[in-house]
Amino acid sequence: MNFVSIKGFGDFVIALNVLERCSPSIKKSCKILIGSHILPLSNALNPSVKIEIIDSADQDIPALFDIRKRGVYQAGVSAIDLRRSLSSYCPGESMVFDKGGARESFISRNNYKSIPPSKNIYLAYESFISKRYPGAALLLERKIEKKYSKGKRIGIYPFSRVSDKNIKPKDVLYLYNFCKSQGFDPTIVLLKGENLSLSAVNINITTYARTFPQLIDSIFSVDAIISADSLPAHLAYFFDRPCFVVSSLENQYWLPFECFKLNYWSLSGDLNMLNDRLKLFLQCFFVELPNK
Repeated sequence: MNFVSIKGFGDFVIALNVLERCSPSIKKSCKILIGSHILPLSNALNPSVKIEIIDSADQDIPALFDIRKRGVYQAGVSAIDLRRSLSSYCPGESMVFDKGGARESFISRNNYKSIPPSKNIYLAYESFISKRYPGAALLLERKIEKKYSKGKRIGIYPFSRVSDKNIKPKDVLYLYNFCKSQGFDPTIVLLKGENLSLSAVNINITTYARTFPQLIDSIFSVDAIISADSLPAHLAYFFDRPCFVVSSLENQYWLPFECFKLNYWSLSGDLNMLNDRLKLFLQCFFVELPNK
C-alpha cells in the first residue's frame, strides 16, 4: 500500500507510528510517499518502513494544502505538479490518504483510498489496516509498564506550527505552577526563535536548536511532556513517552491515541477539567504502585 504523507509533520509521524506498530510482513508491503520538507524528520526517526520522496517543486507543505497562505494560483500549480509526480511513483496503484476529498481525488487521478471515519485517527488507521490484513493487530497501547517512573521532570511545550493551537502564556504559567505544586520539576521547552513572555521570575526555560534531532533529544531529557496539540505530542507517543495535551479546541480526533483513550488532554480554558485530568495523569505515571 502507498500511504501519501505530504502535508504536516504531525500527519507523517501519525502514519509512520501506525505502520511501525504493524507486523514485519505488513510493513514490508507498505511504503510512505513524502514531500521533501518531511525528509529531515524522517531521517531523525530512522524508520523501518520504506520511505520514498516524491519529486515536487514544493519544498514545504504543498500550496494545494495551504491555500490560505499561498493563494489559489499557486495551489493550482501545486495540484498539477503533485498529480504528475504521484502518477510516476504509483503507476496504476491506489494511494492511501488520511482523508479524502476533491484535492486528493485530483492528484491521485481518482485512484485512492482514505482511512474510514472514527473517533480518533489512530483508531481510523487501525480499522483501515485490519480490513486489508485480517488478523492484523496494532500495538497502539504503550509498550512499556505504567507503574514505573519516579522521575519528576516535566517538559512543557507551548508552541505549534499553527498559532491558534499555541498554549497562551498565562496558561503556560498556570501549568508550570501546577506541576510545581504537585512536587514535580517542570521546565518550559522552546525551540530557537520561539519567544514566550511570562510575567514571572525564577521560571526554568530550556531552549534547543530548531532541528528534529534536538527536538527529539528534548523529549528524552524529561520524564513526561505537556504539549500543545502539535508535533511534540505525537513524537512523545511515537517514542512511548507519557504525554498530556492542552488544546484550545475540543478535537479528540487528532490526539495521540493514549491521550484520547485515557483522557490525558484538556481544554485550556476549563480549569476544572485541566486540574482533574492533569492531576490524574501525573499520579498515574509518577506514583509508584504497590506490588500485587
